[in-house]
Amino acid sequence: MRRKAPYNKFGNTVKNVDMISIVLLPSVVEYQKDRDTMFGFGGSINLFDVGKPTVGKLNEIDYKTKEVKVEIDVLSDKPNQTHYRALLVHPTQMFK
Repeated sequence: MRRKAPYNKFGNTVKNVDMISIVLLPSVVEYQKDRDTMFGFGGSINLFDVGKPTVGKLNEIDYKTKEVKVEIDVLSDKPNQTHYRALLVHPTQMFK
């Protein structure tokens, strides 16, 4: 039985997506102290919808208000394969 979900785990409205597609595997969630936000990446939207490209979502969410500040869709040309992961890189901190 397929169940529809009105919201994903970040509180965004989801249309025409069944519950199994919302599972964020693989996923990365990391607190950004300098911005007081959470960075999140989920790489398995449409994973079980045969023939559809898998979508990854990059989100930056305000820690206090839970408002989504940034949402970027990462599209794949490989149907039914997950994205690996996404990490934030701060070049100025890496090369001190």
